[in-house]
Parts: sequence; C-alpha cells; structure tokens
Amino acid sequence: ARTIDRLPDDLRTTLALYLEHNHSVARTARELFVHRNTVHYRLRRIEALCGLDLARVEDRMLCQIALLSARMGDPTAGVV
Repeated sequence: ARTIDRLPDDLRTTLALYLEHNHSVARTARELFVHRNTVHYRLRRIEALCGLDLARVEDRMLCQIALLSARMGDPTAGVV
C-alpha cells in the first residue's frame, strides 16, 4: 500500500513544497534552507517509502491529492 502517512514531517514538507514549486528542486531547497542534494535525497526517500515515481505525472497527482486531503482533515487522507 502506497501512502504518504508514513512520511516523517520533513519529508512531507519537502514533498509539498516540491509540488508547490512546480517540481523545482532549486526553489524547494531555497525555501527549506537546505542544499539541492538534500532535496534530491529526500525525494528518493519519499519514492522508496511510498513506492512512487515522482517523475510520473500520475504519482505526483496522487501525492497532491493526498496532501490536499490531509490539509482538509479527511480521515482517509494520505492513502495513495
């Protein structure tokens, strides 16, 4: 089962900013005050933990929907 619920807060924040910034690693890194390589590492961890491929549009959309549901307080939020 692929889910963002198992992501620690730092990875969830990285994912949200990465998607918000149109998949820009540089902009995400600037906002998080971390090196670009840190963002790349975190994205690989997210993919490994969730079984997703963030290069796929479908997987990015699933993440966006899961993050939006979590913000809206959906009890099934985070299930991808």
